[in-house]
Amino acid sequence: MIKRLLYILLIVIILIIGSVYFYNYDEKDGRLKDTCQALTGALTVLAISYAFLTYEFNYRKSVTETKKNKELLTYNTASEWSKPHMLDYQIILDDFYQSHDSNDPDYYKKFFDDLMDQKNIEVRKAFACIFNYLETISLAVRQDLVDVEFTKIFLYDIFEFYYNTYKGHIKYREEKRNVSDLWYTFTHLAQEWQEKKLQN
Repeated sequence: MIKRLLYILLIVIILIIGSVYFYNYDEKDGRLKDTCQALTGALTVLAISYAFLTYEFNYRKSVTETKKNKELLTYNTASEWSKPHMLDYQIILDDFYQSHDSNDPDYYKKFFDDLMDQKNIEVRKAFACIFNYLETISLAVRQDLVDVEFTKIFLYDIFEFYYNTYKGHIKYREEKRNVSDLWYTFTHLAQEWQEKKLQN
């Protein structure tokens, strides 16, 4: 920015010197006319240069602010996972998960039926909040609203754990509700990240 201003200042100085030259060395009758024309051209060039400089400065400022806002949004969104209420949800859901035998042939049915039981409303709330959070993050990644690489570094292990642990539960719940897009963005993004990790 400073270099640009110095460049414009240099142009102004050159134009002033040129105008003085025209005035002193041109024919007497044409001095004023030529000087005015020279100054008009100089001011036009100066105005264009200033407009370009202003546009460039505003554009760079906008890009910088957008980047900072994106980074701040990424951090705030990712750090939500470590807040007390989210930790409570994780503990509640983990305890519920551990209370079921995954080797049971009717495991998914029993898990889902227990989840829907009125006495387990807090578990159902924890289940929904955790996967809604992961879905929201995934949507933000898909729409490029957050920094993808930072989000991946911060949340990859969380995505991997909840996807691998609960993908069967999600599939059973989809079949039970006759839907095919339950937490669709999360499950597909988690699968995509895993496949890329295996390729590397």
